[in-house]
Amino acid sequence: MFSEVARFYAESRPLYPDALIHNIRDICVEHKLAWDCGTGNGQAARSFIPFFDKVYASDISPEQLSFAYRHPKIEYFCVPAECSGFRDKVFDLVTVAEAIHWFELSLFESEVFRVLKPGAILAAWHYDAIKLEDTAIQECLNQLRELVKDGWSNEARRIKDPIKFDDRRFESFPSLQFCAEQRWEYERMAKNIMTWSAVRSFTKRGSHCEAELDALLKAIRGFWGDQSRTIRFNIYLDTWRRKA
Repeated sequence: MFSEVARFYAESRPLYPDALIHNIRDICVEHKLAWDCGTGNGQAARSFIPFFDKVYASDISPEQLSFAYRHPKIEYFCVPAECSGFRDKVFDLVTVAEAIHWFELSLFESEVFRVLKPGAILAAWHYDAIKLEDTAIQECLNQLRELVKDGWSNEARRIKDPIKFDDRRFESFPSLQFCAEQRWEYERMAKNIMTWSAVRSFTKRGSHCEAELDALLKAIRGFWGDQSRTIRFNIYLDTWRRKA
């Protein structure tokens, strides 16, 4: 779904805070092999390079993977998360960042149970809408989200749904929340907006929709100015340990 904006996705999606990554690292028993599912351009996979011997990262979009972050310790695969082809019981960690709502959850659960070592960790997280302190910019972003809200797919609407796995297979940890801050220029914000699946669906409705979107982007640009601004977003983490 994100293939046509793979470059914007690589340039504008946020990286994840150290506190989140360290929390996941610390509950892993071993730190040999990790698998990042739905990796996109490798935003999450790159975060685990310092802590694991090898990181495998997969996505179903070859366009996304063509813009992925390159490192000798990361190996990319174009495969579905529900049918990876990896050997049984090889991974110490499986991660899913902002992608699990796209998966067929029952099939993915079985695949993760198959490839994780007993006692190993599955971690999945998503973040909420980006917020700014500037009230004029925030109001424009609120208007933009309202404008395109009917364009979200059923899968995208599931992003905040609770994730439940078979407790005979997985022991769940308490959910955690993290707050992230980054400094962005306007161009990064605009590219991020254009990666929203709802925005792409909205603009396909005709030139009048493109004009409405352009008007709001111009308003944001005017308020933003040439400086970088602090953007904030909350991240919600769920983790599980594979039972024997």
